[in-house]
Amino acid sequence: MTAPASCHTLPERASKHTLNPKRQGGLWQRLVTMLLAYALAVVGIAAVGLVAAAPASAADDCSKHSGTIPKSMTGRPVVWVHGWLGGASSSAAAVAMLQKFLGTGFVVLAFDYEAQHSTWPVGNSISACLADYITQAAGSYSAGGGKGGVIGAAHSMGGIALRSAAASLETAGKPELLSGIVTLGTPHQGSPWGGTMAATLLDELARYGKAYLNGFSLIAAGTDAVKCLAAEREPGCKQPGYLPKDTMIATVGSQIVIQKMLFDIPFVKNEETADFSLFGDTIVPSSSSNGYAGSVDGTVTGKLMGTYTRQCNESSSYLNSLAVAQAVKSGLGGIIVEELKTLASIGVDTIALDGLATGKASISQFPLMLQGMQSHCFHNSLPTNGPSQVQVANFILAMDATLPHGEGLPTHGQRTWLYEVPSSGAADSGLEVSRRLGPEGTEYTNSTSQTASCNTESVAQNYTLGGKYVGFHAVVGQRFGAPSDLEVEYTLASGSGELTRFILVGSESRALDLNIASLDTLSVTARVVSGTCDGIPETFGTLSALGDAYVEEPAAVATGQGASDGTTAGDHGWPVWRHDEYPGLSIWFGAAAVSGHNNIGLPRWVSCYEKVCIIGNDTMVGVVVRGDSGFKMAWEFSADIDAKTKLQELNASEDELFGFLSQ
Repeated sequence: MTAPASCHTLPERASKHTLNPKRQGGLWQRLVTMLLAYALAVVGIAAVGLVAAAPASAADDCSKHSGTIPKSMTGRPVVWVHGWLGGASSSAAAVAMLQKFLGTGFVVLAFDYEAQHSTWPVGNSISACLADYITQAAGSYSAGGGKGGVIGAAHSMGGIALRSAAASLETAGKPELLSGIVTLGTPHQGSPWGGTMAATLLDELARYGKAYLNGFSLIAAGTDAVKCLAAEREPGCKQPGYLPKDTMIATVGSQIVIQKMLFDIPFVKNEETADFSLFGDTIVPSSSSNGYAGSVDGTVTGKLMGTYTRQCNESSSYLNSLAVAQAVKSGLGGIIVEELKTLASIGVDTIALDGLATGKASISQFPLMLQGMQSHCFHNSLPTNGPSQVQVANFILAMDATLPHGEGLPTHGQRTWLYEVPSSGAADSGLEVSRRLGPEGTEYTNSTSQTASCNTESVAQNYTLGGKYVGFHAVVGQRFGAPSDLEVEYTLASGSGELTRFILVGSESRALDLNIASLDTLSVTARVVSGTCDGIPETFGTLSALGDAYVEEPAAVATGQGASDGTTAGDHGWPVWRHDEYPGLSIWFGAAAVSGHNNIGLPRWVSCYEKVCIIGNDTMVGVVVRGDSGFKMAWEFSADIDAKTKLQELNASEDELFGFLSQ
């Protein structure tokens, strides 16, 4: 049942397409130091004062900047742990976003270890301090009448800290205080860049930094956080163990795909296109961010709730223009702009492409790295990337549903962005957009577009709900900058009747929280009833938007691992609780179901491990393998056979059994 070799193949390349060797030395020398200054500007860290970190003192063991834990709380505690270059201030936006998506049934707290961020957080004061912080949060929840433990959520190296804290709690005999963790962009299996930058980059900085960056420097290359975040970790880097057997884990990562003309250089005809997959989020490959199983030796333990990879397809020319704009905005424009123009003209080195294919980082990949840094799926952008944080929230909600609650304490169901719900109507409606709404022009980055006709005709968008959602939440309004005398009427209705109707004038907006339980459809209609659209440019786009609109499922009822959900598959231990996302699988399944190439049709549950997915409905199970030629249905059979027994018959390894069947 071993997954086949990678299906990723790069187009054939001739050696004449590589960079001119005579030009590489000076270009890369300048590029290395330029990238460092630019990277600091992108991640929002001032270069001034960044020097080699000194060992933390005992007084720094527990940061004073962590969020204050109240004496009692009625919402389940969620402890957010930042990454390597994060801190209390940079965590604020991520905490606010996660709190918004989770709702009032949770209290999101920020743990801060910025004073020791150059220290590898395994088996030391960082993990001990985090374990103590989790213990205090669990005590506060218990004092407020709550039951069950804390759920941890972390970005980047913070996920390693959480795994180590779980070990500290287990050693103390209190593993139940940390019920589960969700990691975002965590390098469970390391990073080709050695913890956000290659060793080559650091060496070049030491040699050229003073000349090009006026003596500014970063954390010393010899610190253990830099060494131990590498994919090929050095001796002495202690790795976190697997979680206690009853602790849940879910992992979230991203994959940036740069779409561009092949070898965008003057002497090659641009007749072919090629998509270049970066190392996941540019820093951490998706195989590492979703690589909990196999991250260390030994038997895999913990309950795997699922994995998710958000794919961002990006235009090379667009990312390059953003890079230039960012360089100018940061005040580092001169040399950076010139180097970016040079990079655009010389194209992509074959060495860079070969390195991406084999998982090896090299200095020749920096042009692609510069572009990847502009993507919403870039490593440092993930904590405030709406779709990624919604998936983190969904996993937290799923974990919460398996845990006991205090009497009368709230629970929530999983959320789905409205633009992800199938719809029909106007061509420009129902799409994912980022819009500014309201008198202050508040940015809603995960909005759904809504057309409003300027000729007083109603424009409706019809969403297919299928009775699976209970709540609808959005901020409705005209886009910031719309004429002040423009009046637009909005109507939300279903087949059973009208839900609400209201008029907004100019830049007014209105927050909606509607009960849509059991509704099969939702219709959103907008029409201009007064005022004029004169002066609105054609490039303005749709007039209205549903800001950060999402629909919410009912709170789940936990069945527990191996428990029945009342179906044949559930009765026989198949992972009916799993809903993993695998890039391209849903598209392939839709086509295969329509064409009759599988007997299952569209699956109700999906459980993936590496390049193999177990899928099924109430009565049928299938095994899908991704090979060189794409997806293939390897086996289909009835669900009326014990899951573990059947998978063992198919020669599944112990790691695969854990990956497929754990909760």
